[in-house]
Amino acid sequence: MTSIVRFGRYQVVLLKRDRISPALLERLRGWLVKINQYRQNVQQRRKLAQLPDYLLKDIGVTRADALKEAEKPFWK
Repeated sequence: MTSIVRFGRYQVVLLKRDRISPALLERLRGWLVKINQYRQNVQQRRKLAQLPDYLLKDIGVTRADALKEAEKPFWK
């Protein structure tokens, strides 16, 4: 018997041989949530760095601030 866990556009297939402990499933879910957050950080920072100056001014961010934010590692 298998289970399919959907995570955004990704799917994880879990094979149930015996019983998977709820703690293990919760840990896996936590990892997937963290990976998704990292992916979103990268995408949002890339888009922020590509915004034109007039839109940055509209949201109250300078070009220097936007580039500084875009340079951060994905885990921060």
